[in-house]
Amino acid sequence: MDGGVKLTVRFHESVGYDINEDCEVAEFMAITGRGSFWARLVVDNPKLLSTGRKRFRERTLEAMQRGVVPSEVDLG
Repeated sequence: MDGGVKLTVRFHESVGYDINEDCEVAEFMAITGRGSFWARLVVDNPKLLSTGRKRFRERTLEAMQRGVVPSEVDLG
């Protein structure tokens, strides 16, 4: 970002068992000064977690650059 606006974000991730859905889930959060972006992903295999993490970061940063109001991030 040459000469652009500086973006500040803190990423957080948690993985655990969801008793209601009977499966492992990953919850991603990106905390910014304007609010938080978030997403939830059912983790069927370890590769899916890695792919979901990367997709969440990319889509969150793109949304921040476009000035989107913090909200849920679609990982589909």
